[in-house]
Amino acid sequence: MHSTFFQKKFLGMIYKHYAHEYWPLVSFKAMGVSLMNIAYPDECSVYYCASFSSTVDLTFRGQYPNALFWNLTFYDDGGNIFSSVEEKNFPNFFYEFHVKNGALVLDDMEIQIPSKYYCIIQRIYTKRPDIIFPKYIPKITSGEKNIMKYISHSKRLKNSKKFEKMFQNFYRFFHGVQSNFPYSTEFMKPPIDKVSKAFPNPRAIYYIIKLSSTKNVLVLSGTRPLHMNRDKPIQYASIMISNYKTFGTDKSISLQDLPINYKIYIGRKISMDLKEKDNILEWDVQNKNPVIVLRFLISSFQWNELKFYENYVKTFLPKVHVMI
Repeated sequence: MHSTFFQKKFLGMIYKHYAHEYWPLVSFKAMGVSLMNIAYPDECSVYYCASFSSTVDLTFRGQYPNALFWNLTFYDDGGNIFSSVEEKNFPNFFYEFHVKNGALVLDDMEIQIPSKYYCIIQRIYTKRPDIIFPKYIPKITSGEKNIMKYISHSKRLKNSKKFEKMFQNFYRFFHGVQSNFPYSTEFMKPPIDKVSKAFPNPRAIYYIIKLSSTKNVLVLSGTRPLHMNRDKPIQYASIMISNYKTFGTDKSISLQDLPINYKIYIGRKISMDLKEKDNILEWDVQNKNPVIVLRFLISSFQWNELKFYENYVKTFLPKVHVMI
C-alpha cells in the first residue's frame, strides 16, 4: 500500500510534466544504443510514450508497419492498464480512434479514463527500427488550438535518458525489496505485483529465472514454435538477460532468429571455447541482480483470454542445465 501511494504520486507527476508533448519518450535497446532501458526491452522492441489530460478531446490517426508485433496500451496514473488498441481492432494497418468527454472511444465502445492524466505506450517489435519515426508514430489532433507541443528529436532523447534514471531509482528504492521471488534453475511465472509495476504489455506472458549465483553458465535447450506471426497463437517471443531490480535488459535473443531446436549459453563471463557458439547472452558486470526473462506475445487475433494460452506456451519453456 505504501509503495502504491508513492507510485501514483511519482507517475502522476511524470504524466503531468510531459502532458501533450508529442511522444516525448522513446525506449530502444539494440545496435549498441540504449535508451530508456526499462520494462525489459529487447533487440526488436521500439516503444514511444506520451501522456495526456483526460479533460482534452483528442483524435489519434496513423498506420503501423507489417512488423513482428504492434499495439497501443493505455495506463492510468498508477501504471495500471485500462485499455489497449490491438492489431485485431485495425487489421488493415490503418487506425483512427478518439478520446472524447473523458473516455476512449473504440469500436463503438466508450471506456472511461480512470484518472486525470493517463499514458499511452506504442510498442512495435521490428527488425527495422530505423523506419519507425516519424512514419509509424500516431498523429494527434484536437479541437483545442495549440494543445500539442512538438519537440525536437534531440529533446526526446534527452528526456528518455533522464526518465530512465528517475524510473530506475524510484523502483529500486520502493519495489526492489518487494516480491521475494525464489531463486531457481527453472522458468517460473513472476509475481503479478512485480510485473504490474513496470508498464506490462497486455498481450504478454512472462516467465523468469532468478539466478542464485553469478558464477555459473546456464545452457537453455528448447524448441521454438515452428511459425510465429499474428495468425498463430504466439506472435513473437524473446529471451533476455535483465536486472530484477531496475527492469533493464543487458542482452536479448529473438526466438524467431533461432533454429527450431536451439541452445543458448548464458553467464556473466563466457569462456572462449563457448564463445564460438552462435547463441550467447552475457550480462553486464554491474548487474548484481540478473534474471533470465522469457516473454511470449500472444496475437490479438486469438479471441480467448490470455490465461487460456498459459498451458500452451509452457510447452515451449526451455530446459535449463547448469554448467559448473
